[in-house]
Amino acid sequence: MKNIYFSQYKHRKAKRELEMNLIISHLKGLIDNKKDKENINILEFGSGDGFQLAFLGKLGRVVGSDLENKISINIGSSKFVKCSITKTPFNNNFFDIIFSNHVMEHIEDLDQAFIELKRIGNNQSLYAFSVPTNVWLLASLPAQYFFKIKSFLLKFIFIFNKKKGQKRVKFDSSKGVNSSLSNAFSLLLPKGHGVVSNFSDCYNFFKLRAWRKLFEENGFNVDHVFPLFFYGPSELPIFPIVRSKSFFCCSSVLFVMSKS
Repeated sequence: MKNIYFSQYKHRKAKRELEMNLIISHLKGLIDNKKDKENINILEFGSGDGFQLAFLGKLGRVVGSDLENKISINIGSSKFVKCSITKTPFNNNFFDIIFSNHVMEHIEDLDQAFIELKRIGNNQSLYAFSVPTNVWLLASLPAQYFFKIKSFLLKFIFIFNKKKGQKRVKFDSSKGVNSSLSNAFSLLLPKGHGVVSNFSDCYNFFKLRAWRKLFEENGFNVDHVFPLFFYGPSELPIFPIVRSKSFFCCSSVLFVMSKS
């Protein structure tokens, strides 16, 4: 188990480093060169453990935010504020860059989040959101079924051993059949990700045109869309991390937008 965890940790760290280096490279090319780094205010919402804040610090002054304070690493000169992106303590028109990495799909009240994002960004703000694609969701299937089967087998072994230790087992056929059918049905169906639990709905939600439509309907101009990398979930790192040259085989894309 320790080796599995270590492999998972290494895969996630490598994925995040590669992704953030590429994202920063894209953003550097879009920032107004006349504006000093010291005068660029950046917000990352959904900062998690703060891993990405150091990368964003190459572009300007960074504030991280999250619902919980999960900072577990040195974030240098960056600041952290505990808050939801649907309600923040920041002033109107304050930030020049607002960034998130695989956070949008976890926000339940997107309408209010977009209202708040537009309030705290100025009229020249870059909104840079890295989001998962339906390709990533398909790549998650091996991990989903691996852990489904593992969980099912562990439950079966537990029940078998428990019944084996009993002298007499009273069997309720109706409950037994219903339980078995329920477990089998649950095992067959894959899950979505984030706030969209249904796999089919999530697959459609993660399509590039669906992301674009979501952003445009909420008052943003999509100025650039960059393919990032192909990879699967770190929980079962069976896929290599590969730089994507096209949108047809990428697990993650970067939308860079402005207020419309």
